[in-house]
Amino acid sequence: MPTSATPIDLNTQSTQEPQKRVRRSKAQWKKLLEEYAISELAQTKFCQKHHIATSSLWKWQKYFASQPAASDFIDITESLAKTPSPDSDSPQDDHWQCDLMFFPESQVKIWLYAKPTDMRRSFTGLAAMAKNLIGEEPLSGNFFVFINRRQTQLKILYFDRSGFCIWAKRLEEGRFNYNKSAGEKQLLSQKSGI
Repeated sequence: MPTSATPIDLNTQSTQEPQKRVRRSKAQWKKLLEEYAISELAQTKFCQKHHIATSSLWKWQKYFASQPAASDFIDITESLAKTPSPDSDSPQDDHWQCDLMFFPESQVKIWLYAKPTDMRRSFTGLAAMAKNLIGEEPLSGNFFVFINRRQTQLKILYFDRSGFCIWAKRLEEGRFNYNKSAGEKQLLSQKSGI
């Protein structure tokens, strides 16, 4: 049974222009996802309505699900300022009994190890360097500063009466400057910075 086909003119152009790719910000994607959550449309229908790929919607759903919500963070500054009362029976009050110390006391010394240090070292390795190479006791509460070969990273080891702390800094631009000719073990004052 023969069928009649309509001829197609290949010289005429389509009146429908292709969709331009729209770049959306994180805020726009978040708004779209909120709209999707309250709409009762299926994912494919929603994506067709808003001219987005289903894979893009899925990717942004996954991205925002991995981000911590504002309610995931707890403000502990008030809890740290409080000292638990001795007659309190609440186990939550006993949780913040230790004092935090972030700044050195006046008698604390700051030692700089001027030779390049492997920044992969952590607590044990830096404490061993403080004891064996600098010749100071790492449990003394003094600060021990270590710098990498390129002078773009430093680590500071410190014992705060309850355990070791390591503070790390990486410069995006520039280098740490210090007196390399003063020897491999240098005692820093607050005026002689790095």
